Amino acid sequence: MEVREGRCSNYVCSLDPLSCVDMEILNALKLSVKAINADVKWESIHSVRGLRAVKNYKRVRVKGRDPKFLQNGRGYTYHGDIVHGLSNAQRYDIYIHDDRRWK
Repeated sequence: MEVREGRCSNYVCSLDPLSCVDMEILNALKLSVKAINADVKWESIHSVRGLRAVKNYKRVRVKGRDPKFLQNGRGYTYHGDIVHGLSNAQRYDIYIHDDRRWK
């Protein structure tokens, strides 16, 4: 596990996909976010459209970094995802984002 400085506020850490310990850390992080989301309640807020309800969930995002193989000289897609998915990544960057659900 490695924590890199100068990242966005949602960044948690970087993990090695070949390390068993790092994959256990990732699974524990996912389970803890799942437990946090189980206790989230609907909140009423005032918006431009009137009174609405929102749930503030959290979401774990795993992004592949440092591609092993390039495709046509590219390692990343237009959207910043790694080519050929996470199996092509040498490092995983872990982010926790807000995921609001409206009612």
